[in-house]
Amino acid sequence: MMQRRKVADGQGEGVLSAADLTYKPLSKMASLIAHLALTKYEDGSPRVPGRMRVEVKGALWQVSLEDVDAAAVLRVSASTISEALQQANLLLESADTLWEPAPWLRQPAPKKRGK
Repeated sequence: MMQRRKVADGQGEGVLSAADLTYKPLSKMASLIAHLALTKYEDGSPRVPGRMRVEVKGALWQVSLEDVDAAAVLRVSASTISEALQQANLLLESADTLWEPAPWLRQPAPKKRGK
């Protein structure tokens, strides 16, 4: 059985640290690591790092990658988690990969202040 998770209450109980990107199973997936960790584009402009969600859907592992800046999602399913991650990495390397629109990722426009 699984126990409930302890969640920081926002009063300093959580540990803040820089991410260690040397997780061995992902060490050869440079495109996936870049998607999750880079904070600047090649031109130097700021970038919101991407997100990754891993779920089991029936008999398949599904990896969902979210690009917050583009408000888009890429989903990959495979019979093992390793295959799903490898396919996701390969698709990230291709400029021709089609991402699905994900309007829920859009950042709300700043509210205009009244005069």
